[in-house]
Amino acid sequence: MNRRHYKVSARHWFTMDLVQLEYDGKNAKFNGSRYIYAPSEYSSSRYPQLSPHSDKDNANDWQISFDDFQ
Repeated sequence: MNRRHYKVSARHWFTMDLVQLEYDGKNAKFNGSRYIYAPSEYSSSRYPQLSPHSDKDNANDWQISFDDFQ
């Protein structure tokens, strides 16, 4: 995750760039889309999408979702 300040909104925003899961000795990496972002100071509703890091990544065997992520 990253946190950036944008002068236009005068707020800090976070972005989720990568999600990595490890289970049963396997790793799965997901790229955060450019749509996974929100203001750091308050809640925001988005419809984020995670995509597998590559076509051969174990992430292709997973579905992941976040509920009430802040």
